[in-house]
Amino acid sequence: MAGIRAAAALVRPGVDERTLQGEFERACREAGAQSIPFTPIIKSGPNSLWPWRVLAAHYNRRNRTLQDGDLVIFDVGCEINGYVSDVGRTFPVNGAFTEIQREKLLVSTRAAEAVIAAVRPGVTLRELTRVAYDAIPDEEAPYMQTPSFFGHHIGLSTGDPSLLDEPLAPGMVFTIEPWYYNHDLGVSVFVEEVVLVTEEGAEVLTDALPRDPEALEELVP
Repeated sequence: MAGIRAAAALVRPGVDERTLQGEFERACREAGAQSIPFTPIIKSGPNSLWPWRVLAAHYNRRNRTLQDGDLVIFDVGCEINGYVSDVGRTFPVNGAFTEIQREKLLVSTRAAEAVIAAVRPGVTLRELTRVAYDAIPDEEAPYMQTPSFFGHHIGLSTGDPSLLDEPLAPGMVFTIEPWYYNHDLGVSVFVEEVVLVTEEGAEVLTDALPRDPEALEELVP
């Protein structure tokens, strides 16, 4: 979380994506991270409308300069003592979401919050898929990235297999990341949380980092 907060403090028009990546990595290591488990994904404006597997195939699309009115997405993680994180947030480059940007961000956050509320031992990821879609307005469903429950298991790897029909048990850890790609409006947003299954339900391990629009705006200068 410290890495995202440090990089978000540099978000403004004229800053490039690799500067934010460098600040994220610096802050992670300063806070005690021993490694970065995957290349930090930081993408803005038109870049944000494409999954990383597309952007990574185009070297010259991986260091865009942020512009006024853009959104910038962080999909990042660090590693400490063999365990990894994978966290995501969306920020307005000029410090304020437009009404449309705010509305679409809430599509993602509300889906994530619905899944978090439904987590408990015995529930399967397939069941959480239905919970996510119930929380997404019908007209927004075509813009969601994946038909899965919008996340994956995590532990020693940032991409542990997602066993959709395996009942959740206390001690399991997974991510919730409802990606939203709307090419019609040119808006892409998402949040990503890391969740620990407990005897009572779920503990959000990334809860120290806000997800609501107003609090995210406050992290940008």
